Amino acid sequence: MIAKIWVFIKNLLLIIFKKILLFDLIAIGVILLSFLVFKGFTYTALSERLIWAGIGIALLGGLLIFSQTVGGHNFGLPGQFTQSVHGQLLLDFNIEMRQRMDKFFGLQLQLFLIGAALFGIGVLVQVNLGK
Repeated sequence: MIAKIWVFIKNLLLIIFKKILLFDLIAIGVILLSFLVFKGFTYTALSERLIWAGIGIALLGGLLIFSQTVGGHNFGLPGQFTQSVHGQLLLDFNIEMRQRMDKFFGLQLQLFLIGAALFGIGVLVQVNLGK
């Protein structure tokens, strides 16, 4: 049982690193490179740029998540069920469509989590270094 828990924790940390923190490190690198173009590096400025980038990415991911949940227009489902046929379409949702939907939700959730992590990193920079 303990071995299964350790394997689960290891796999979870690996997913978090590969899908979220790696992209956060890339975004932090781009933000740090922006100080070569626009002078004036301070920890407060770094924190602001990280926070705003995090807010923007998280809002984009959240908007994309919301747009996929409002209706099934991309999957041939109407946004509002007005006939019993519409309900039957929902019930007959095949496996291929569910797999496509899972891929869509994966990317949007990943964007949201990347943005939230950038926001958190920006806050940590401000609290610990931006004095």
